[in-house]
Amino acid sequence: MIVIQDKPASPKKLKGRRKRIFRHDKKKGALNFDLVKTSYWRLGVQAGSTVLSLILGWQFIRFVEAAKTTSTGVLPNRPPGVEGYLPISGLMGAIDWIYQGTLNNIHPAATVLFLIFVLMAFLFRKAFCGWFCPVGFFSENLARLGRWIFGRNYRIVKWVDIPLQGLKYFLLGFFVVAILNMTPET
Repeated sequence: MIVIQDKPASPKKLKGRRKRIFRHDKKKGALNFDLVKTSYWRLGVQAGSTVLSLILGWQFIRFVEAAKTTSTGVLPNRPPGVEGYLPISGLMGAIDWIYQGTLNNIHPAATVLFLIFVLMAFLFRKAFCGWFCPVGFFSENLARLGRWIFGRNYRIVKWVDIPLQGLKYFLLGFFVVAILNMTPET
């Protein structure tokens, strides 16, 4: 069941926000769908991060295809940026670092990037999702498209929305418990 969101926030509430995406149009008495100047930087960083992710994905696909077809055993270099997309390996590498005191030899960048992203999440809250994550970029642009097409966004009822929001924490808990139960030998 989908419920229509209430009327948009008043201009007074919008003035105090630091992260405004829409500005109030005094002539029309409604929100203007143009981006305010302060969000151009964030939109540019998000778009650049998304393009970089697509390029890394394409390079990794080419690497995997070359690995499938190579019969000589000589492989091309794996694109190093792919390690940023291995959060489970990064978590395992961090735990391995705690156990053994040395950084993982297989995916050291995954461990370092995982620790940087966790630190960023604690210090700057939603900075990773709001600035770097391609999923956040697509999500925000789909919301903008919905506002542009329908004039508003729709909200899911709370009894459906809350369990769906908790799903990410359930998955995180599952992986943390599974990895903590592993021994250094496994």
